[in-house]
Amino acid sequence: MGLISKTKAVLCVMLGKYLLRKTASSPIDSSAIKQTKSIAILAGHWLGDTLWAAQTMPHLRSAFPDAKITVFTKPQCADLWSGALAVDEIIPTGLITSDMTRENISLGALKNLGAQYASHFDMTLDLMGNRFSALFSLMIGAKFRCGFGGQELSAAYNIYVKDGERKGRHLCERPFRVIEPLIGEYKGSQKIIPPAPIKSAGEACGEYGFSGRRVAVIAPGAGWRAKEWGDHNFAATAALLAESGMAIAITGSLSEKERCAKIADSVNAEHPGSAFIVCEKTPVNIISILSGCEIFIGNDSGLGHISAAFGRRTGVIFTDATNPEICGPLGDKAIVFSKNAEPREVIEKLTA
Repeated sequence: MGLISKTKAVLCVMLGKYLLRKTASSPIDSSAIKQTKSIAILAGHWLGDTLWAAQTMPHLRSAFPDAKITVFTKPQCADLWSGALAVDEIIPTGLITSDMTRENISLGALKNLGAQYASHFDMTLDLMGNRFSALFSLMIGAKFRCGFGGQELSAAYNIYVKDGERKGRHLCERPFRVIEPLIGEYKGSQKIIPPAPIKSAGEACGEYGFSGRRVAVIAPGAGWRAKEWGDHNFAATAALLAESGMAIAITGSLSEKERCAKIADSVNAEHPGSAFIVCEKTPVNIISILSGCEIFIGNDSGLGHISAAFGRRTGVIFTDATNPEICGPLGDKAIVFSKNAEPREVIEKLTA
């Protein structure tokens, strides 16, 4: 973390503690909780963690059938809150940071956003659990504030759990730790509900010129290099898949478009018309393509979790940066590979 980020983190805690001194505390009335009519979910994560946060929606609907549920989420994650995971209102914002090493932080803009929605909600559910989301919970000023304990601004919550994780348990269960005081102990399975595609897989593939073909999706990025298998491995994998006549969708964020194009060019040099670049500001089209693709291969990233949730044949390569036991893809057709896996090995195991 750089000096500027550290300074902002300190200022965040100072501002939070100042707001805490001004926030009146009173005993929690459990009967009043049940009468909650407006709930704000704070879920400013990246794709994978947002997918897991959205899994709470069916449970919250059951516990609060008459409540309006709003989510504050990253713009590129808004499409995940759909189908069985739908909320009543989506407020797209990147101001509630989840990763200071990759995101710019503006306390002034966060304060303005908090002021805009002050007193709008009866309850906030902070599914992020960091100093900035805790500060935003205070700024909103809901009567009931639920979140994780164990960090500098834990006192921001009047309904909280002491820790966000259970040793050895998958991180998809983490959001349920926050809402357990509201719904009771979470005993659900690790079956992940996928978002509802806005369009059919065929329609999305048609927009890129490969409708009617068997499709493999290759996602070479992961947000940070330590998690990546390497573009040369993905290029070799894509070329092997192209030999079977499959259309290869090379996908990533807009910032990854250049590297995706290089992989596509290398594949098309051997197998013309096989590789296509699918890099957009939001994942709306790639979600649709994933819902109907034959194979997905990528690093530990959100797209792999979405593919696994759709029941696609999903291969995810893990380096030493993350632990597949607690953050691996969940699905009957998902397979985890080590960073030393060879491209042909990955394909053979996925197609066996």
